[in-house]
Amino acid sequence: MLRKTLNFFKKYIFFVLFSAILIFSPLYLPKINAGASTDDKNIIVLNIWQIDNFEGGQGSRTGYLQRIGDDFRAENSNVFIKVNSVSSESIATNLNNGNIPDMISYGAGITGLENYLSGEAPYVTWCRGGYCILAVDESADFTDISPLNTVINSGKDNLTGAVALLCGLNGAKEDNPTSAYLKLIGQKYKYLLGTQRDIFRLKTRNTPFKVFPVNVFNDLYQDISITTNDDIKRDMSERFIKFLIGKSGNLESVGLMHDDVKIYNDEMSAMENIDFKYTIKCPISENYKKELKRAIANNNSNKLKNLLK
Repeated sequence: MLRKTLNFFKKYIFFVLFSAILIFSPLYLPKINAGASTDDKNIIVLNIWQIDNFEGGQGSRTGYLQRIGDDFRAENSNVFIKVNSVSSESIATNLNNGNIPDMISYGAGITGLENYLSGEAPYVTWCRGGYCILAVDESADFTDISPLNTVINSGKDNLTGAVALLCGLNGAKEDNPTSAYLKLIGQKYKYLLGTQRDIFRLKTRNTPFKVFPVNVFNDLYQDISITTNDDIKRDMSERFIKFLIGKSGNLESVGLMHDDVKIYNDEMSAMENIDFKYTIKCPISENYKKELKRAIANNNSNKLKNLLK
Protein backbone atom coordinates (compact mmCIF):
# COMPACT_ATOMS: atom_id res chain seq x y z
CA MET A 1 0.00 0.00 0.00
CA LEU A 2 2.82 2.40 0.91
CA ARG A 3 4.62 1.63 -2.36
CA LYS A 4 1.47 2.41 -4.38
CA THR A 5 1.05 5.72 -2.52
CA LEU A 6 4.68 6.74 -3.25
CA ASN A 7 4.33 5.86 -6.93
CA PHE A 8 1.19 7.97 -7.12
CA PHE A 9 2.90 11.01 -5.63
CA LYS A 10 5.91 10.59 -7.98
CA LYS A 11 3.61 10.55 -11.00
CA TYR A 12 1.66 13.55 -9.65
CA ILE A 13 4.81 15.64 -9.06
CA PHE A 14 6.17 14.76 -12.53
CA PHE A 15 2.84 15.79 -14.11
CA VAL A 16 2.80 19.13 -12.28
CA LEU A 17 6.41 19.98 -13.26
CA PHE A 18 5.90 18.98 -16.89
CA SER A 19 2.73 21.09 -17.11
CA ALA A 20 4.57 24.09 -15.66
CA ILE A 21 7.25 23.80 -18.30
CA LEU A 22 4.70 23.69 -21.10
CA ILE A 23 2.81 26.69 -19.71
CA PHE A 24 5.68 29.04 -18.91
CA SER A 25 8.39 28.22 -21.50
CA PRO A 26 6.67 30.13 -24.38
CA LEU A 27 7.04 33.30 -22.30
CA TYR A 28 10.82 33.05 -22.50
CA LEU A 29 11.70 31.29 -25.74
CA PRO A 30 10.58 34.07 -28.13
CA LYS A 31 12.79 36.59 -26.33
CA ILE A 32 15.87 34.39 -26.73
CA ASN A 33 15.22 33.79 -30.42
CA ALA A 34 14.52 37.47 -31.12
CA GLY A 35 17.76 38.50 -29.45
CA ALA A 36 19.82 36.04 -31.52
CA SER A 37 18.31 37.09 -34.84
CA THR A 38 18.91 40.80 -34.08
CA ASP A 39 22.60 40.14 -33.40
CA ASP A 40 22.96 38.05 -36.57
CA LYS A 41 21.68 40.95 -38.69
CA ASN A 42 24.57 43.12 -37.45
CA ILE A 43 27.26 40.59 -38.33
CA ILE A 44 29.04 41.03 -41.68
CA VAL A 45 30.95 38.04 -43.07
CA LEU A 46 33.37 38.87 -45.90
CA ASN A 47 34.63 35.93 -47.95
CA ILE A 48 37.94 36.37 -49.79
CA TRP A 49 39.42 34.00 -52.34
CA GLN A 50 43.22 33.93 -52.60
CA ILE A 51 44.67 32.74 -55.93
CA ASP A 52 48.42 32.12 -56.16
CA ASN A 53 49.09 32.79 -59.85
CA PHE A 54 52.80 33.23 -59.17
CA GLU A 55 55.25 32.00 -56.56
CA GLY A 56 55.46 34.17 -53.47
CA GLY A 57 58.53 34.70 -51.36
CA GLN A 58 57.98 32.75 -48.17
CA GLY A 59 54.94 31.82 -46.13
CA SER A 60 51.32 31.81 -47.23
CA ARG A 61 49.46 34.74 -48.76
CA THR A 62 46.22 33.10 -47.64
CA GLY A 63 47.48 33.01 -44.06
CA TYR A 64 48.73 36.58 -44.32
CA LEU A 65 45.35 37.88 -45.50
CA GLN A 66 43.62 35.94 -42.74
CA ARG A 67 45.90 37.53 -40.11
CA ILE A 68 45.18 40.98 -41.52
CA GLY A 69 41.48 40.08 -41.51
CA ASP A 70 41.69 39.12 -37.83
CA ASP A 71 43.40 42.46 -37.07
CA PHE A 72 40.63 44.23 -38.99
CA ARG A 73 38.00 42.47 -36.91
CA ALA A 74 39.73 43.68 -33.73
CA GLU A 75 38.77 47.20 -34.85
CA ASN A 76 35.41 46.17 -36.37
CA SER A 77 33.91 43.63 -33.99
CA ASN A 78 30.87 42.89 -36.17
CA VAL A 79 32.99 41.88 -39.19
CA PHE A 80 34.36 38.40 -39.84
CA ILE A 81 36.91 37.83 -42.61
CA LYS A 82 37.23 34.34 -44.07
CA VAL A 83 40.05 33.68 -46.56
CA ASN A 84 40.15 30.55 -48.71
CA SER A 85 42.73 29.37 -51.23
CA VAL A 86 41.27 28.76 -54.69
CA SER A 87 43.14 27.43 -57.71
CA SER A 88 43.31 29.50 -60.87
CA GLU A 89 41.96 26.48 -62.76
CA SER A 90 38.72 26.40 -60.76
CA ILE A 91 38.03 30.14 -60.63
CA ALA A 92 36.07 30.34 -63.91
CA THR A 93 33.91 27.33 -63.04
CA ASN A 94 33.05 28.75 -59.63
CA LEU A 95 32.16 32.19 -60.97
CA ASN A 96 30.14 30.83 -63.87
CA ASN A 97 28.15 28.68 -61.42
CA GLY A 98 27.26 31.75 -59.38
CA ASN A 99 29.66 30.96 -56.55
CA ILE A 100 30.99 34.50 -56.08
CA PRO A 101 32.94 35.71 -53.02
CA ASP A 102 33.01 39.26 -51.69
CA MET A 103 36.62 39.85 -52.74
CA ILE A 104 39.22 38.05 -54.86
CA SER A 105 43.00 38.36 -54.46
CA TYR A 106 44.83 37.24 -57.61
CA GLY A 107 47.93 37.66 -59.73
CA ALA A 108 47.97 40.28 -62.48
CA GLY A 109 47.35 38.83 -65.91
CA ILE A 110 44.50 36.60 -64.75
CA THR A 111 41.63 36.29 -67.20
CA GLY A 112 37.86 35.95 -66.79
CA LEU A 113 37.25 38.49 -64.02
CA GLU A 114 36.17 41.46 -66.14
CA ASN A 115 32.44 41.05 -65.50
CA TYR A 116 32.66 40.51 -61.74
CA LEU A 117 34.56 43.54 -60.40
CA SER A 118 32.92 46.37 -58.45
CA GLY A 119 33.86 49.01 -55.86
CA GLU A 120 35.64 52.37 -56.19
CA ALA A 121 38.55 50.87 -58.17
CA PRO A 122 38.47 47.74 -60.37
CA TYR A 123 41.62 46.45 -58.68
CA VAL A 124 44.17 47.46 -56.03
CA THR A 125 47.71 46.05 -55.90
CA TRP A 126 48.45 45.02 -52.32
CA CYS A 127 51.88 43.46 -52.87
CA ARG A 128 54.26 42.43 -55.63
CA GLY A 129 57.19 40.24 -56.52
CA GLY A 130 59.81 40.75 -59.19
CA TYR A 131 62.12 39.00 -61.61
CA CYS A 132 65.87 38.81 -61.08
CA ILE A 133 68.97 37.06 -62.34
CA LEU A 134 70.84 35.12 -59.68
CA ALA A 135 74.34 33.69 -59.50
CA VAL A 136 76.22 31.58 -56.95
CA ASP A 137 79.49 31.79 -58.89
CA GLU A 138 81.75 34.27 -57.06
CA SER A 139 83.20 35.47 -60.39
CA ALA A 140 79.79 36.33 -61.84
CA ASP A 141 79.42 39.99 -62.80
CA PHE A 142 76.30 39.62 -65.02
CA THR A 143 78.09 40.97 -68.11
CA ASP A 144 78.15 37.59 -69.86
CA ILE A 145 74.52 36.54 -69.43
CA SER A 146 73.35 34.48 -72.40
CA PRO A 147 70.80 31.77 -73.30
CA LEU A 148 73.62 29.23 -73.09
CA ASN A 149 74.61 29.85 -69.47
CA THR A 150 71.20 30.74 -68.02
CA VAL A 151 68.36 28.52 -66.83
CA ILE A 152 64.86 29.95 -66.47
CA ASN A 153 62.41 29.35 -63.64
CA SER A 154 59.20 28.61 -65.59
CA GLY A 155 57.00 29.96 -62.78
CA LYS A 156 53.26 29.27 -62.58
CA ASP A 157 50.70 31.35 -64.50
CA ASN A 158 53.01 34.37 -64.92
CA LEU A 159 54.51 35.35 -68.28
CA THR A 160 58.08 34.18 -67.75
CA GLY A 161 58.51 34.01 -71.52
CA ALA A 162 57.92 37.76 -71.79
CA VAL A 163 60.72 38.68 -69.39
CA ALA A 164 63.03 36.14 -71.02
CA LEU A 165 62.37 37.58 -74.51
CA LEU A 166 62.85 41.18 -73.36
CA CYS A 167 66.10 40.20 -71.60
CA GLY A 168 67.43 38.53 -74.75
CA LEU A 169 67.19 35.08 -73.16
CA ASN A 170 64.71 33.50 -75.54
CA GLY A 171 65.91 29.99 -76.29
CA ALA A 172 67.43 29.49 -72.83
CA LYS A 173 66.65 26.26 -70.97
CA GLU A 174 63.38 26.54 -69.05
CA ASP A 175 62.62 24.29 -66.09
CA ASN A 176 60.18 24.03 -63.21
CA PRO A 177 61.02 26.24 -60.21
CA THR A 178 62.71 23.61 -58.03
CA SER A 179 64.69 21.99 -60.85
CA ALA A 180 65.89 25.35 -62.16
CA TYR A 181 67.07 26.33 -58.68
CA LEU A 182 68.91 23.01 -58.23
CA LYS A 183 70.63 23.45 -61.59
CA LEU A 184 71.93 26.82 -60.40
CA ILE A 185 73.33 25.62 -57.07
CA GLY A 186 74.69 22.53 -58.82
CA GLN A 187 76.50 25.00 -61.14
CA LYS A 188 75.09 23.39 -64.25
CA TYR A 189 74.24 26.96 -65.23
CA LYS A 190 76.00 30.15 -64.21
CA TYR A 191 72.81 32.19 -63.99
CA LEU A 192 69.16 31.69 -63.06
CA LEU A 193 66.37 33.93 -64.30
CA GLY A 194 64.04 33.64 -61.35
CA THR A 195 62.03 35.64 -58.85
CA GLN A 196 62.02 36.69 -55.20
CA ARG A 197 61.09 33.08 -54.38
CA ASP A 198 64.51 31.92 -55.56
CA ILE A 199 66.18 34.54 -53.35
CA PHE A 200 64.46 32.99 -50.35
CA ARG A 201 65.40 29.50 -51.50
CA LEU A 202 69.05 30.54 -51.53
CA LYS A 203 68.74 32.39 -48.20
CA THR A 204 67.25 29.28 -46.60
CA ARG A 205 70.15 27.19 -47.89
CA ASN A 206 72.68 29.78 -46.59
CA THR A 207 74.32 29.79 -50.00
CA PRO A 208 76.27 32.96 -50.92
CA PHE A 209 74.73 34.50 -54.02
CA LYS A 210 74.43 37.67 -56.09
CA VAL A 211 71.25 39.42 -57.25
CA PHE A 212 70.70 41.41 -60.44
CA PRO A 213 67.15 42.84 -60.47
CA VAL A 214 65.32 42.84 -63.82
CA ASN A 215 63.53 46.11 -64.60
CA VAL A 216 62.48 45.51 -68.20
CA PHE A 217 59.20 43.74 -67.32
CA ASN A 218 57.06 42.72 -64.37
CA ASP A 219 53.71 40.98 -64.01
CA LEU A 220 54.19 39.65 -60.48
CA TYR A 221 51.56 41.87 -58.89
CA GLN A 222 49.05 40.57 -56.34
CA ASP A 223 45.81 42.49 -56.77
CA ILE A 224 42.58 42.48 -54.82
CA SER A 225 39.15 43.30 -56.22
CA ILE A 226 35.68 43.64 -54.76
CA THR A 227 33.15 41.28 -56.33
CA THR A 228 30.12 41.63 -54.06
CA ASN A 229 27.06 43.60 -55.18
CA ASP A 230 25.84 44.09 -51.62
CA ASP A 231 26.18 47.79 -50.70
CA ILE A 232 27.04 47.16 -47.05
CA LYS A 233 29.59 44.48 -47.88
CA ARG A 234 31.08 46.63 -50.66
CA ASP A 235 31.61 49.52 -48.26
CA MET A 236 33.19 47.27 -45.65
CA SER A 237 35.35 45.59 -48.32
CA GLU A 238 36.71 48.99 -49.40
CA ARG A 239 37.56 49.74 -45.77
CA PHE A 240 39.31 46.38 -45.46
CA ILE A 241 41.42 46.99 -48.58
CA LYS A 242 42.58 50.35 -47.23
CA PHE A 243 43.42 48.62 -43.95
CA LEU A 244 45.36 45.92 -45.85
CA ILE A 245 47.45 48.51 -47.73
CA GLY A 246 48.14 50.28 -44.44
CA LYS A 247 49.73 47.06 -43.15
CA SER A 248 52.22 46.78 -46.04
CA GLY A 249 55.15 47.02 -43.64
CA ASN A 250 54.32 43.45 -42.57
CA LEU A 251 54.94 41.95 -46.03
CA GLU A 252 58.36 40.64 -45.03
CA SER A 253 56.50 37.70 -43.45
CA VAL A 254 55.51 36.54 -46.94
CA GLY A 255 58.66 37.71 -48.71
CA LEU A 256 56.90 40.21 -50.96
CA MET A 257 57.02 43.97 -51.49
CA HIS A 258 54.99 47.15 -51.82
CA ASP A 259 56.52 50.09 -53.69
CA ASP A 260 55.30 52.64 -51.14
CA VAL A 261 57.18 51.00 -48.27
CA LYS A 262 60.84 50.17 -47.64
CA ILE A 263 60.92 46.74 -45.99
CA TYR A 264 64.25 44.92 -46.51
CA ASN A 265 67.87 45.44 -45.51
CA ASP A 266 69.29 42.27 -47.08
CA GLU A 267 69.53 40.83 -50.60
CA MET A 268 65.83 41.56 -51.12
CA SER A 269 66.45 45.30 -50.86
CA ALA A 270 67.72 45.26 -54.47
CA MET A 271 64.23 44.20 -55.55
CA GLU A 272 62.43 47.17 -54.00
CA ASN A 273 61.28 50.43 -55.61
CA ILE A 274 62.14 49.48 -59.19
CA ASP A 275 60.94 51.57 -62.13
CA PHE A 276 59.77 48.88 -64.56
CA LYS A 277 59.75 49.61 -68.29
CA TYR A 278 56.83 47.32 -69.13
CA THR A 279 54.23 45.90 -66.75
CA ILE A 280 50.99 44.00 -66.51
CA LYS A 281 49.33 45.10 -63.27
CA CYS A 282 45.71 44.11 -63.73
CA PRO A 283 43.30 41.43 -64.98
CA ILE A 284 43.34 41.03 -68.75
CA SER A 285 41.12 39.51 -71.42
CA GLU A 286 41.66 36.02 -72.78
CA ASN A 287 42.24 37.41 -76.30
CA TYR A 288 44.89 39.85 -75.09
CA LYS A 289 46.71 37.07 -73.26
CA LYS A 290 46.65 34.93 -76.39
CA GLU A 291 48.22 37.78 -78.36
CA LEU A 292 50.96 38.16 -75.77
CA LYS A 293 51.72 34.44 -75.82
CA ARG A 294 51.74 34.43 -79.62
CA ALA A 295 54.32 37.23 -79.71
CA ILE A 296 56.44 35.36 -77.16
CA ALA A 297 56.21 32.07 -79.05
CA ASN A 298 57.27 33.84 -82.27
CA ASN A 299 60.18 35.59 -80.49
CA ASN A 300 58.69 38.88 -81.71
CA SER A 301 59.96 41.36 -79.12
CA ASN A 302 58.72 44.40 -81.08
CA LYS A 303 55.19 43.02 -81.20
CA LEU A 304 55.39 42.21 -77.50
CA LYS A 305 56.54 45.75 -76.65
CA ASN A 306 53.71 47.25 -78.66
CA LEU A 307 51.19 45.07 -76.88
CA LEU A 308 52.60 46.08 -73.49
CA LYS A 309 52.50 49.82 -74.16
